Amino acid sequence: MKYLITGGTGFLGSYVAKNLIDGGHHVVCYDFAPNVNSIQQVLTREELESVTIRSGNICDLAGFTHVCQDEKVDTIIHLAGLLKSACEENVPAAIDTNLSGTVNIFEAARICGIKRVVYASSIDAIGQPDFIEEPILRNDVPHMPLNIYGKLKDACEFMGAFYNTRYGLETVGLRYVVTYGKARMRGGSNWIVELLNKPAMNIDSVVPFGDATSDMIYVKDAAGATVLAASVCADRLKQPAYTITGEAKSVREMRDYVAELLPHVDIQLQPGTLELEKGYDGSAAREDLGYTPKYSVFEGIRETIRLIRTEAGLTSI
Repeated sequence: MKYLITGGTGFLGSYVAKNLIDGGHHVVCYDFAPNVNSIQQVLTREELESVTIRSGNICDLAGFTHVCQDEKVDTIIHLAGLLKSACEENVPAAIDTNLSGTVNIFEAARICGIKRVVYASSIDAIGQPDFIEEPILRNDVPHMPLNIYGKLKDACEFMGAFYNTRYGLETVGLRYVVTYGKARMRGGSNWIVELLNKPAMNIDSVVPFGDATSDMIYVKDAAGATVLAASVCADRLKQPAYTITGEAKSVREMRDYVAELLPHVDIQLQPGTLELEKGYDGSAAREDLGYTPKYSVFEGIRETIRLIRTEAGLTSI
């Protein structure tokens, strides 16, 4: 099988590419500005040599369609897009990239006869529906996005369902919770870099949201869920989008664990809570996709720190 990953040289995309390569598949990474530094942190030199990297813009429907035809793509995994802060700073660009760009992916798949598109949604698409009293939000809960990024992701889910109903395109949205791991450098949840990645490099840090609890997913689990969504039999896909969960932990608990592993690093907590405070039900992804996280938060944190320190030539933990 040949998979095309938009955003394939980014943080999550690099891990998805590695997962697919390990499974014996061919991978095309499609990016506006390929991030070779990021993907080199995840793939070996031999693995990277097996990847085809194509540069292009998802806002260019004709150009993207040509790449899909030229590469004879079987399945698209769409991870490219502007992150939350960038959406707030440039709303027209956010609409062009995150909404129109995603529609271009669906349209190119329809034109090329590609059966399935797995695409990145977000828990921001759900938001925090205040009319629901339950502390855990089920997969099919009504959405109430709190920001532009979430509203556009919500609209992408609507368009994905439209392309599925109208054209029979198998569209699978994945709402990832906060994703962490080696090679993370940016993002709306980049407080995790202060909590984890900087201390792993012996850099003192100040972590916001010290009063919060967050559902956290190790990037290897997020990549595994993505590959499952791309390969599971179509008759198992009962939902247009799935919440991909990990494990809920308080920021304080995570800080304390990192401090145990790295007692020589000063990690301060600032008070504050996160915008999205409710929990999420991952049972639909478990039942339909066969996804369950393999890493607990503490296991993922320990492996992330070990990998970062090993690459940097620092004493391992």
